[in-house]
Amino acid sequence: MTCDSQREGPERSRPEGADPAPGSARGGLFVTGTRLTRKQGQLVAYVYYYTKVHRIPPSENEIAEFLGVYGPSAHQMILRLEARGALARTPGQPRTIRILLPRADLPDLE
Repeated sequence: MTCDSQREGPERSRPEGADPAPGSARGGLFVTGTRLTRKQGQLVAYVYYYTKVHRIPPSENEIAEFLGVYGPSAHQMILRLEARGALARTPGQPRTIRILLPRADLPDLE
């Protein structure tokens, strides 16, 4: 069992005055003071562009296929991003994901 101060990973807050990540003009996408992982950024960008092209958000299965993960993993990623304020959805209803970030803050889709 680890205490909160020992946890590491993308959920940690960005230290004040820290330099941007190498190779990134903006240093990554930040939501509520924490940096999104590469995969989380790709999920947000995918939902944005898919919705723009198809005029309806992607299903969780389409997101999972794009990211190369299983459906439950994609669902957990969506829940995490919702909790962090990057997107919103209506539970129990399909294709209701909405991106809450401004277009300028979205990473490029790879």
